[in-house]
Amino acid sequence: AKAILKPLYDALENHYYKGEMEKSMDYIHTDAVVVNKGNGAQYGKKEIMEAFKKFTEEFGVSKFIRSNEVYCGCECCLCLSCDITLDSPKKGKQSAKAFHIWKKEDGKWKLYHDEYAIAS
Repeated sequence: AKAILKPLYDALENHYYKGEMEKSMDYIHTDAVVVNKGNGAQYGKKEIMEAFKKFTEEFGVSKFIRSNEVYCGCECCLCLSCDITLDSPKKGKQSAKAFHIWKKEDGKWKLYHDEYAIAS
């Protein structure tokens, strides 16, 4: 699973760091959901794009540093559970926990479920 997902995360994050939000959406499943545990969720690319923009306004273009990564998967889905250090120009370093599920759409792996919690 890691061999498949690592290059996808690298590409997705590179587009984000360059401010290419539309290109980063190429890695998001049509029926994707992003869950900010205890705070709400967004469904679909349009809502997720709006949430990404708000996040960037609030935190600035942040670096995502993953640790304690656990990958697993089968032919229908791939998963990642990890800790994230969010290095934000506007809010400094913050810790988060994330759980991702990737599913195939049109023969390509796409992020289907992104669940996270930023430590307070």
